[in-house]
Amino acid sequence: MRLAPVEEEKLSDRWFVKALSHPVRVEILELLNEREASPVEMKRALGGTLNLINYHLKVLVDCGCVEVSRTEPVRGAVKHFYRAVPRSFFGHPDLRQVPASIRGGATEMSLRSFSRAFRRAAEAGRVDSEDAILSWMSLAVDELGREKAIQLSKRMLKGYELIAQQSRERAAAGEEPLAALVVGVAAFDAGGDGRRA
Repeated sequence: MRLAPVEEEKLSDRWFVKALSHPVRVEILELLNEREASPVEMKRALGGTLNLINYHLKVLVDCGCVEVSRTEPVRGAVKHFYRAVPRSFFGHPDLRQVPASIRGGATEMSLRSFSRAFRRAAEAGRVDSEDAILSWMSLAVDELGREKAIQLSKRMLKGYELIAQQSRERAAAGEEPLAALVVGVAAFDAGGDGRRA
């Protein structure tokens, strides 16, 4: 099956600056990258007041980082649940366009978030299922090979985003419920001369 191309979308510096300029927003985004949550659940997990959580959540929604994933009637009111949109995760390639002083520890946050998700899945015995994949390799490549590997990684991310989008559309149509699947892509210079890779 061939995936249709995902529309090219560059995240603006302003988007990241606004989203990552407050530590509470970074914590909310990190939490919602891992799972959906209501503002009350976010307050329990992160601390602070509900007003503070709601304020920063609104900023993230306005920036396009977070969306309502579902609603639930509760005693005459409507409880909202939120999730991070797929392109808002900390490892997004466009984050590299933002000055290092703004990105801060976004790479470390991304790795921490991935590590927590992996640990929870491992403790639940889900990383050893027959269809689970966990693999990494160190490659010795020239500059052209490096560029091709980076481009392949970017295409994989766009493919994952498309798969998630199509899954949300099917779920909204009532076809199937959504399940959490963790995927990751990494490509970085490991240092050294590459002869031992």
